[in-house]
Amino acid sequence: MRAKLQTPKKTPVLALVTLALVASAALPQSPDSILPGPKPSDIPLPWKPWIGEYGSPGEQFLGNTYALSEKGGEIWILQREGKAGEASYKPVEQFALNQPPPIDASHNLRLHWDPSGEHRVLVVGDVRNVKLTPNANAPQQVLIKPVRPVEELRAEALAASPPLEKGPFRKPDLVELAPLDPTMHLEIRYATSNDFLGTPVYSQARAFLQRPAAEALLRALRKLKPLGYGLLIHDAYRPWYVTKIFWDATPPEGKI
Repeated sequence: MRAKLQTPKKTPVLALVTLALVASAALPQSPDSILPGPKPSDIPLPWKPWIGEYGSPGEQFLGNTYALSEKGGEIWILQREGKAGEASYKPVEQFALNQPPPIDASHNLRLHWDPSGEHRVLVVGDVRNVKLTPNANAPQQVLIKPVRPVEELRAEALAASPPLEKGPFRKPDLVELAPLDPTMHLEIRYATSNDFLGTPVYSQARAFLQRPAAEALLRALRKLKPLGYGLLIHDAYRPWYVTKIFWDATPPEGKI
């Protein structure tokens, strides 16, 4: 039976969704159900907390950074050169999963904690690169410091008007996602202080999509349910004024 979709009077943008395991009863699979492949092995515990990007805080948009990741059953350390869109990666070193992380001072590339014991560090030669990727249990994932208070930027953005655009645009027909299915969960971090600005930007933790996109998302969810999966929505429709806040709050070196 088709779900009844409620319509607010706003306009759509894109939804960012990630899959999250949820407790779900097994349902009969249809012939066109998604069939999962074999589950890959997890990253060994000694390596897991070191996975992420390393570089100089505040300069990750400008200078070189290093990525430590797992691929094909091996740990790879890659060097990223150039800004986003023009970035290229080159292998620096690789390790077998059963090898311990390199910590010996005689090794040209090694991992250790900084003297404060608060930050993980990748040392390449004599250069110390701090882990830039927040840990999974980080209470906040603040990546930049707003150039001005967000409340000031909000007032200016609400008083401004979007640039005039011409084109065959779809009429606004937004649908709220959460009421469509109880296994569709929200984690709208822009409505909390746990975002890249360190302060709430959205006034409410709600998610909306244009009706055809919302209906497609619901169909995808019904395919995932028999596999024990649900949907975790991180972001969806974003008012123009919020995008303006993000842009105006970002330092010049962080803009692409």
